[in-house]
Amino acid sequence: MFGFGKKKRIDSLVETIGSSVTGQTMLMPISADQLIIDAKSDPLIAGYFLGYQLHLIQSSPFPEKDHQGILLDSYYNLFGPDGEEIKIFAYEMSRKQNQTFNSGIETAINDLILWQNDSNQAPLSLVRILNDKYQ
Repeated sequence: MFGFGKKKRIDSLVETIGSSVTGQTMLMPISADQLIIDAKSDPLIAGYFLGYQLHLIQSSPFPEKDHQGILLDSYYNLFGPDGEEIKIFAYEMSRKQNQTFNSGIETAINDLILWQNDSNQAPLSLVRILNDKYQ
């Protein structure tokens, strides 16, 4: 288990990830319930969420041995009890080396790199992916 001070910092990172994703979800053309369904079944969306979270976690000061635990907390923070199922689907796509899934990961990482280099470049590719899918 994490020490008290470390747990507090991890919780802060998980909240930061959640807040930055929430900024995109406010612009979505679908409901949060539909997003959860898509994250469980659409490789591009599942890849985007995994890439987004992992990039922020890997950019944090926490050692690699803590990353999986932080990722679990982050999935739960984003999706509640559905987070476990979404994480399992993402790992399944990763294991199969699904190209669409990998494209979602790459899109998320590129989104975050642009945002880290220029705060005016908000990470909005999830909204674009959903707009393409639903419009």
